[in-house]
Amino acid sequence: MTALELLALLIFCHFVADYPMQGHFVAMGKNRMHPLPGTPWYQILLAHAVMHGGMVAGGVALAAFSGHPELFPLVLPMAVSEAVCHWLIDSWKCRREVLLRDVEDAREVERARILAYNIDQALHFSCKVLWTGVCFAVAAMPLVLR
Repeated sequence: MTALELLALLIFCHFVADYPMQGHFVAMGKNRMHPLPGTPWYQILLAHAVMHGGMVAGGVALAAFSGHPELFPLVLPMAVSEAVCHWLIDSWKCRREVLLRDVEDAREVERARILAYNIDQALHFSCKVLWTGVCFAVAAMPLVLR
């Protein structure tokens, strides 16, 4: 597996975990600013973050199995790092909602939400680039096949 293939896999895993695996319940329940009644937001956000950590663990493990066994020791630390980063990024995005409470212009609120969403996704993708870079450095993975 090349570094670019790993990056593509990690980004694909991110989309799977952030869209079909997340669902409406998790998307609404993880928000500390507007929690669902009777559901602890922190448990839902933790579950969501752990799903993302598991996806990164799977991607790195697949790279290890595909000819880079030196990546096996990185599987758990990268999974935990992804879960922590995902928790922090999503928590930040949810806290941004508080800043929009006093804004009366609906278009301004929508623009602010779209900006927060785009920053959220950019930070998540930056993490995938970082994990790929670590794997690239540790395993001396080729960037692309020659």
